Amino acid sequence: MAKFTTSQSFANSEQITSGKLNAIVSGLSASDELAADGTIVVSAGALRVGVISAANIQANAVTTAKIADANVTTGKLTDLAVTTGKIADLAVTAGKIADEAVTYTKTLPADRAVQTDMQAESAAHFTSPDVLKFHPGVAKAYGTVSWTDGSTTITGGYNVTSATEGTGGQRVITLGITMANTNYVVVATGNTGGTPITVTSKTTTQFTIDGSTEAASRTVSFVVYGQRA
Repeated sequence: MAKFTTSQSFANSEQITSGKLNAIVSGLSASDELAADGTIVVSAGALRVGVISAANIQANAVTTAKIADANVTTGKLTDLAVTTGKIADLAVTAGKIADEAVTYTKTLPADRAVQTDMQAESAAHFTSPDVLKFHPGVAKAYGTVSWTDGSTTITGGYNVTSATEGTGGQRVITLGITMANTNYVVVATGNTGGTPITVTSKTTTQFTIDGSTEAASRTVSFVVYGQRA
C-alpha cells in the first residue's frame, strides 16, 4: 500500500512542470500505514483538516500542557461529560455559580426544614413558607368575632372555620386546623362593656370565649398560639 498519495498524476511522456510539482506537494497526504510506522514530524505548515482522526491519536497523547488556556469551551464538552467525580472538592466557588442558579428544588431534601424542625427551632435548615406555620412564635389562627346579639360573623379570620353562639352569649370558635393538644393559648381582647373576657373551654378544634355583654357594634378579637397537629 502506498504510504503517500497526491491528487496529481502523469501520463506517459508528459512533461514535468513547476506547477505540476507544486500540485504534488500541495495535494500530498500520508496514509494510515505510514502513521503506524512511527511519528510524523511537521516542521512547517499545518496538517490538512480531517487528516488526523481520533483513531490516529495515541492514547494519552493530548496532555494538559498541550491544551492552550481557554481552548476547552462549552461546545467542546459532550453532554454529561462533567460528572461529580471530576469536580475537585471546594472547586465550585460562589463566583462560578450563575445568578439564580441555586433554586430551592436543587437543595438536598435533608437540608429542608420540616414540621419537627420548626417546632424544635432546629438550626441549619432551609425554611420555606409552607413550614413556617409550624414555628412556635407564629400565630396558628386569629380573627374578630361579632358580639352583637344574634350575630357571630367572623372578619379577618385566619384558620377559622366558623363561630356559633353558645349559652349566655358565649362564642364558640371552630378552627380550620387541628391543634396538637389543648395546651395552646388564646389571647382575646375587645370592647366588652367592662366585663373580663375569658376562655372557658378548649378542644383541639374549638374554643369558647365568654365575658362580653352582647351589644350593637361590639366585637372580640382573638389570636391562637401553640403547636399544630
